[in-house]
Amino acid sequence: MDKFGGEFGETLEHILGKRNEWFKSDHAFDGFISPVTNPFLFEDPRSLTEARPIFMIEKIPNSQPDFHGGNAIFFGTQLRLAVTERLSFVINKLGFESINPGSGSAFHDNTGFAELWLGPKYTFIRNENSGSVLAGGLQFQIPTGDHGNFQDTGTLSLVPYVSYAQSFLRDSSIGGFNAMFGTGYSLSINNERSDYFYLSAHVDMNVLNQNHWFPLIEMNWFAYTTNGKTLPVGVEGQDMFNFGGHAAGQGLLSLAFGTRYKFDEHYQLGGALEFPLAGPHDVNAFRFTLDFIFRY
Repeated sequence: MDKFGGEFGETLEHILGKRNEWFKSDHAFDGFISPVTNPFLFEDPRSLTEARPIFMIEKIPNSQPDFHGGNAIFFGTQLRLAVTERLSFVINKLGFESINPGSGSAFHDNTGFAELWLGPKYTFIRNENSGSVLAGGLQFQIPTGDHGNFQDTGTLSLVPYVSYAQSFLRDSSIGGFNAMFGTGYSLSINNERSDYFYLSAHVDMNVLNQNHWFPLIEMNWFAYTTNGKTLPVGVEGQDMFNFGGHAAGQGLLSLAFGTRYKFDEHYQLGGALEFPLAGPHDVNAFRFTLDFIFRY
């Protein structure tokens, strides 16, 4: 029986990964940094324990026929808990959102609770020698927010996703490089919310391999595949809003420039400015994202 128990424990540890010391983050890949933009969907594949306050503000185009300009703001946090070096749980979106349409819009200013997004994540591959990390997860987008800022659309969306990170040129004299990619599909359980595909990419440089300054470039693409049936508007809101509007067949490609600064592995600051490149600009003429990571 003891032998069976020992073998079962070893098998379970092989599948789930070694239990971290008091939920400590996986620090075998500290040369990586987490992406800055599309923060609720573009997930770092490592198993991490952290709190990550986030502030985002985006300008709504003045030519947008439903909102006539204005802005949208998110302020809140993310929370991650590393159970093992492979298994973790993530609260991707927790906080408040504010929408402030321009004059002439049929909609009004409102600030209230945002949707709650959360779910499990599992790191399938973590190869320290090659600097490779691959994870997959399932996100639950729960519309428990306020009606006035479009955070209660429909019932639920499910988002299966994968995320991959790779380091290269780690021995370069000017500094190593890291790349990260994430993709997933948001699928509503009914026809009230819009469904969409997203793809995000990130490249950064560890300047002089000092593990402090990481200038970065990121790209995000959203492609809407079905219309929602909640709001009679011709746009959608990427990771900020699911209006349940009529945006099927539309897509938005954006480019961001920014940097992340590590005071050390426990305290990190990131910021990026993002601009649309192609597709209808929807509610995003440009966006600024700022975060601060408290990591264990």
